[in-house]
Amino acid sequence: KRNGYQFIDNLDTYTADDAELADASWFFINRDALEAYFGCVTTNRKIRIWNAISRQEIPSEDIVFEDNSIDYLTEGQGHGDYDFLTIQDRTYIINKKKVVTEQPRVDYPLKTHATIKLISIEYLVDYTITITPEGGEAKTAFWKATRGPKSSDEPPEAPATANDVLSWLNDSSSAPQGYGAFQGSGIVQMGIPGMTVKQFATNLELECTTPFDIDVKAGISGAELQVYQDEIGNQTRLAATSIDGRRVKILNTSDESANYFVKFVANSDDTDGGTGTWEEGLGWDEVDGVNKLASPGLNRDTMPHQLFNTETDKFVFSEVEYTDRLVGSEESNQHPSFIDSTITYGFIYSNRLGFLSNENVIMSKAGDFDDFYFLSAQTIIASDPIDLNCSSIRPANLYAVIPQTQGLILFSENEQFNLYSDTDSITPLDAIIRSISNYESSNDVKPVDVGTNIVFISKTPSYTRTMAMTTRGQNNSPSVVDIGKVASEYVPSTI
Repeated sequence: KRNGYQFIDNLDTYTADDAELADASWFFINRDALEAYFGCVTTNRKIRIWNAISRQEIPSEDIVFEDNSIDYLTEGQGHGDYDFLTIQDRTYIINKKKVVTEQPRVDYPLKTHATIKLISIEYLVDYTITITPEGGEAKTAFWKATRGPKSSDEPPEAPATANDVLSWLNDSSSAPQGYGAFQGSGIVQMGIPGMTVKQFATNLELECTTPFDIDVKAGISGAELQVYQDEIGNQTRLAATSIDGRRVKILNTSDESANYFVKFVANSDDTDGGTGTWEEGLGWDEVDGVNKLASPGLNRDTMPHQLFNTETDKFVFSEVEYTDRLVGSEESNQHPSFIDSTITYGFIYSNRLGFLSNENVIMSKAGDFDDFYFLSAQTIIASDPIDLNCSSIRPANLYAVIPQTQGLILFSENEQFNLYSDTDSITPLDAIIRSISNYESSNDVKPVDVGTNIVFISKTPSYTRTMAMTTRGQNNSPSVVDIGKVASEYVPSTI
């Protein structure tokens, strides 16, 4: 019942021993009526493309491989090992054999930084800083006025400023002598190996090559000095000045996933620190007993690459500039679930780029195909990425997606699912996956939407059944008919 075929041209020749084209993975790029292409990825890691209008092969020098992008094709062995998705002038090439990995993580030792904030200045009371190096003895720096004011309502002859007190707490050798003189011993006099101190307007920033504990006490109330190292209970207690790159964990609740991290970003003209802003940033996790900074994100040379149509008959094959993870940790802003696994299929739906990986459906941020991480670890917004698992009592490795009005129809070899939302648009807050049918289907031939229904195949040992699925809304099971039953053995099992 379909339109007849017509032989047009013989594009190339090969023998059974020449597997370059015999077992290649083919794709089609339909730009418009004046520009269309078809091509293939061969078994020896070549990309060959023909102009579908002129039927002339594009010279190999007009298909440029950037950097080491050809390495992405390494594990593929030809037909069935690649999937293709074309979006305007970009064609994603997905190597189904390539395991996606994360960027390396670096060690992040805790208790090597501390911030001491001066709240106010009181006289005739001790201001003490006690530091205990790891494996060492506690040492104390202190400051106080040796004598008080001449009378109860007069300050000393030389009243101290915040800068004075912080300077003397750091290094007591500069303390003044005489009436109203100050006594004490500074952090410098402790002689802690690897300890450096930077002084700002109202705080000291301590950094050491080895971990240390620190405690402070000052004033009559004991709270005129405050200190924090890697964690703090409230972001408002952070010092207004700090060193560039200083990271602190904000403890919201006992739930680890509710906590978030901030990083001090110094002003462009003050890169050594001082003035700047606290911004949400990457945090750390404990891995095998070692604290490590969260990975910056996806290892791009293991992610799907792009074949970019730069102009007529010219292509560039390159990595995609996937957005790095900028905030959170492995708990509060997890990697997409295809990390340490393979991606088997790509699709577009609801202005999102989607991938299938094992039993998971992963969709990018809305309107940003290259971003698979949350914007903030503090809250989830409607445009954030979507990552869902098809829960089933049987293996449900997904291999294809068909977009429908009521959502996405997901196919595995033993079960079909519907990914949908009860609202107008699909978001990470209300996306739902529900099983809708339990038909066997073969991933040798992808399901095809023919308008009124979805056609997929189901193989038996001797022949292939051709099934037509008609969806009937979110709360109804689909109608599935074996449309090949009238000639049940017409399609062979080798299709």
